[in-house]
Amino acid sequence: MNFVLKIILILLLLKLEFTIIKKKITMKHLIYIAFFAIIIFITTYIGNNNPGYSYTSGSPSGYTGSPYDGKTCTYCHTIHVGTALHKDGMLTSDIPITGFFPDSIYTITATVSSPGTNKFGFIASPHDVSGNASGELFITNSTETKIVGSYYVTHTSNGISGADNEKSWSFDWKAPSNLNEVTFYAAFTAGDKYNDSTFYTSMTVTKNTVNIIEINSEKSYIKVYPSPAKNNIYISVFNILQGNYTIAIFDSKGNIVIEGIQFIIDTNNYKFKQDVSSLSRGIYFLTLKGEKEEKVFKMLIQ
Repeated sequence: MNFVLKIILILLLLKLEFTIIKKKITMKHLIYIAFFAIIIFITTYIGNNNPGYSYTSGSPSGYTGSPYDGKTCTYCHTIHVGTALHKDGMLTSDIPITGFFPDSIYTITATVSSPGTNKFGFIASPHDVSGNASGELFITNSTETKIVGSYYVTHTSNGISGADNEKSWSFDWKAPSNLNEVTFYAAFTAGDKYNDSTFYTSMTVTKNTVNIIEINSEKSYIKVYPSPAKNNIYISVFNILQGNYTIAIFDSKGNIVIEGIQFIIDTNNYKFKQDVSSLSRGIYFLTLKGEKEEKVFKMLIQ
């Protein structure tokens, strides 16, 4: 019911009450009053609780469509929505194709599009194979996203407006240290209260199997750490061949980003510090070249 009809009903009810005041109240009058009161209540309830607008400030937890949640946005958007549609590619990330590094932080992006609307919502969460929360979630745009239920990310009331029939949200995720596989599940809604559509998707990521630390033997080693690095990396060596060494750093496309730097290892226990604050976030390779050997290490910069 629209606003004008509600006003008409209220005026009719007031007129009826005024008539009753002037005349003797009968059972017929009471029935009329009850009837109009019920109509006003129902129309007000439907107007304020239409599922298309029920969760403009964010979805409740547990609606990602995962096998463990068992529900999507369709569970609440029931008037104009049919079955939720599965779509691939709605979740993306900057996790390397080779996999995530434990305790590293990555950006996850959720994107939904639907013709004819610029109102959207979403909810996403990472799970392990048993359905448990995996890793840690960090909000990077508190104006448009928030955490609910400890390990779900959803939109805020300021994060539902899209452009050109599309909307994206991003958040950060810290990879767990004890898991080899994590799946992100997400559900989306598109449209207003008169024309809703819902979608769901998933994205599985795996742990990187390339070692950052290389150990030559029980009595000697070379380490490059930390991973991920932010401002500096360290090369720590113990009991390797002494002499002149050169290091260089290359990006994932093979372009050199830090020229060869020379230093001398003249003790059994040596540590070298290299500034990497100028490097953009991503995967890099460090080469350590000596007079008789060369080592290559993979590193992550965040």
